[in-house]
Amino acid sequence: MFAKLHDRIGTAGLVVAVVALVVALSGTAVAASGALTGKQKKEVEKIAKSVSKPGKPGAAGATGPAGPAGAAGAKGDTGAPGAAGTGTEGKQGPEGKQGKEGEEGAPGSPGKEGSPWTAGGTLPHGSTETGAYSIESGSGVGPHTGYAQTSISFPIPLSTALGSNNVIFVPVGETVPPHCENTAHAGVASAANPEAAEGFLCVFEGHSVNFSTAELAILKPSSGGSGPGADVSGATLAQEPVAAGAFAEGTWALTAGP
Repeated sequence: MFAKLHDRIGTAGLVVAVVALVVALSGTAVAASGALTGKQKKEVEKIAKSVSKPGKPGAAGATGPAGPAGAAGAKGDTGAPGAAGTGTEGKQGPEGKQGKEGEEGAPGSPGKEGSPWTAGGTLPHGSTETGAYSIESGSGVGPHTGYAQTSISFPIPLSTALGSNNVIFVPVGETVPPHCENTAHAGVASAANPEAAEGFLCVFEGHSVNFSTAELAILKPSSGGSGPGADVSGATLAQEPVAAGAFAEGTWALTAGP
């Protein structure tokens, strides 16, 4: 019982309450003998009640030692991304070693045929190619004193050579033969617009000085100057000068036959 009182009113209050109780008890005895008056009893009871009330809280005690660390808390939420850094760009590293050669790729699909013919082929049937020539002689004069020669080379070769009947020379001012006209080409055939029918080589004289058109031949280069016609790669034009300082020039047309 004293422990409960001590917890409720403290040590000082307990002492006062005990004194008041003793006085009250002794006062009862005294009252029985007529020692305490009624007023004294009331005072004693008043004192007993006042000391039984809780006192004011005392001053806070000293801080106790830190307790042991508590258990780890739950993982917090992920924070927001930080701002982008502004560091300077580093130096370029050394060049790496060359890798191994890769495997050969699969062959591609064939390309379209060249226009108007495939490179390295022959002149297609009905196609025409043209060119120019010039020939001169500085000293030879008179009949059979020596022929001047020049080459006529075909940029695109023929598939077969031409015979003597398929090579034609057209002198300046003479009528153009039918085999040197080509209806597939616009205009009239001339040195300015050379034409040839299929399977023919036509040489058009454009200008001539001191050359004989009677002594003229179109020869196969492979024949050594003795076979008229044209090889698949070209022909030789041989013409005899009739006076010193002979000079001539013109154009040619070649159309491939079947």
